[in-house]
Amino acid sequence: MQEKIPLKVQMLGDFALHFGTETILSGYSRSNKVIYLLQYLLVHRQRNFSRDALIQLLYGREDTENPVNALKITIHRLRKLLASACPENREYILYDSGRYGWNNAIPCEVDVELFDTAIQQAESMKDSPEEQLRLYKKAIDLYNGEFLPALSTEDWVAPLTMYYQQQYRNCVQNTLHLMEEQGDMEGMLTVGRHAAALFPYDEDMQILKIYCLYKCKQIKEAIATYNETVEMLFNEYGVSPSKELIDIYKEVSAGMPENRDSVVQIRDTIRENEEERGAYYTNFQNFVDSYHLIVRNLERTGLSAYLMLCTLEDQGDFDHLKTAIKDSLRKGDCFTRYSARQYLILLTGISYENCEVVFHRIEDKFRRYCRGRCYKLGYSVASAVDTSWIDRKVV
Repeated sequence: MQEKIPLKVQMLGDFALHFGTETILSGYSRSNKVIYLLQYLLVHRQRNFSRDALIQLLYGREDTENPVNALKITIHRLRKLLASACPENREYILYDSGRYGWNNAIPCEVDVELFDTAIQQAESMKDSPEEQLRLYKKAIDLYNGEFLPALSTEDWVAPLTMYYQQQYRNCVQNTLHLMEEQGDMEGMLTVGRHAAALFPYDEDMQILKIYCLYKCKQIKEAIATYNETVEMLFNEYGVSPSKELIDIYKEVSAGMPENRDSVVQIRDTIRENEEERGAYYTNFQNFVDSYHLIVRNLERTGLSAYLMLCTLEDQGDFDHLKTAIKDSLRKGDCFTRYSARQYLILLTGISYENCEVVFHRIEDKFRRYCRGRCYKLGYSVASAVDTSWIDRKVV
């Protein structure tokens, strides 16, 4: 007897049904109750559900005049959809003793089940690192993104989303550990890039990518990824980089490759574009390093220095504030983003009284750039000599 072709179900990264090489269903939202019911039955395909349970699932938040009839219509449409979409004539939805469920006699491959199985098998292969790594890589290949992303706010989906995400995180960490032990640095970078691409707003995944770039001696890209991550943390969450992110940055910076370039070649490589005007913008960690260096030189030069914190006190165009600061200060001044609506500025060779003049210059430019829209901008100033609070910020 010819073996039946299994129905392949994708739930990670998207929802789709595949039969052989063809995609027969894909791209549906929460509002489609037929597909919503199909997804629920597939996720729980080892269980059967009463009519009341399915009515509560589909219509519990709605004022439906005849929910029993509505459920019958939805199930009828689902059966009709599957019959028309699937090449083989099979009874996909069973009804027995007042309960509905998926027909498990039908061959079915579900990516989340294959993902779980691969991880479980890998964890049982601790005596065979090669086979364990193969199974972890299989799981990683199966994880194409968030579990049923169109349903992420549903009560029954959210715990599964978190579960599969954590399984993937553990899988990535275990895979990288095995690859590093086996000296497969290029493989590590492939896994690290994949994880960072799936979770672009996850600091931990970006740290893994930076580490993989570092192990592959791609220092420039590692530092660029660090800077992008710091900017993302400020833009999306209004937070500073964690100690772990700062630590990996320090490790990467210390791992700059040895070379035999002349001092002239090095100067030409690192010097700033001569056309660059205005104050120097840098990431927070580099700002701290510059701060410490300048403070050390204050006694020798006899100059004064002040920290200014500019705060946009209501919702406004934050990019315009960055431009206003850059255009208002001298090339010898530097600044960085400190929080979701704050910039930190280091002013050298200036008196305390002139700090107010600088702020008003920034404020005037900001308002011009905002084209008359009224935003409240505030500031505070402190002597640069006491650095204890900024050290606490880094740690």
